[in-house]
This record gives sequence, C-alpha cells and structure tokens, in this order.
Amino acid sequence: MVLDFAVAVVEVVDAAHPGDTGPLETWLEANPLANVLCILGKTEGNGCVNDYTRGYATSAIKDALRRVQSRRIERASNNMRRTHPELYDGMEDAAIIMSGGTEGEHSPKTALNFVST
Repeated sequence: MVLDFAVAVVEVVDAAHPGDTGPLETWLEANPLANVLCILGKTEGNGCVNDYTRGYATSAIKDALRRVQSRRIERASNNMRRTHPELYDGMEDAAIIMSGGTEGEHSPKTALNFVST
C-alpha cells in the first residue's frame, strides 16, 4: 500500500525474529509521508519476567526509525523540510509497546500506527 493523501492508518508488518526490522524499514521507505506515532509489536518470547525479546525488539525498532529518519532528511529538499517538518523530526519519539509470549501461537509482527500528511 502506498499513501498519497492525509489519512490515519494501522499497518502490520511481519518479523522473522525480534531484531528483524527489514520489513518495517522497507515499508517506511515506500511510504515517505508516513509519520509514525506508535508501534505495537508481538515478540516470540515467553512473556514472563525473563523475556528479553521485548527489550531487544524495542532497541532494534528505535535504531531502524533513526536510520529511516536520517535517510529521509538526506533526500528531502529544503522546501519539503519546511512544509512537512513532522516527517523529519521526532519519529524516534514514537511510542513503542512490545508484548512477548507468542510461543508458536502466532508469528511475531509489528503494527504501525501513523498519520500520513
């Protein structure tokens, strides 16, 4: 799905493991007007206190958001940065909520909640 008008959307991308941000980055690169507000994810951990997949996934997603935002800034014209500053500032401040405990019941995934301007 490629966006070309203002809309609020939830998009789900699959993940092969908690650190797999490839599909997330690919989707964000294909949708440069997507301003991520919140990311909800399900990891493959056991969901208990010793489930370190949530922290690992959160760290990987924050790094991915920084990389995407950096590439957007490099490609953006000065005019685009002036007219749509929300696309170039603060994406790494998106709320990230990760839940563990898939344990084979369903595959790990990430749900993006964003506004496209």
